[in-house]
Amino acid sequence: HEVPSRAYYKIAEAYEAFDLPMETGEKVLELGSAPGGASLFLLEQELQVFGVDPANMDQRVLKEKNFKHLKKPFETLNSDNFQENIDWIVSD
Repeated sequence: HEVPSRAYYKIAEAYEAFDLPMETGEKVLELGSAPGGASLFLLEQELQVFGVDPANMDQRVLKEKNFKHLKKPFETLNSDNFQENIDWIVSD
């Protein structure tokens, strides 16, 4: 299927190559998430994704209920941005 960016394929390859033990419902913080290729893959694995990027995300990603876009540079993040514990941090 059509994906927002090559990051979809990169994270898919890493996910399989390293047999990442990500479990349904775990929370992933993706730094530099736009336009949303990796986020889409992670959402397809039934993960909750917090995408951090000042740029716009693909509409297919934004409509997903398990996605939250923090439209800001990741350097400005702090613990106040999250009420939840993050299980994974990824960046492309």
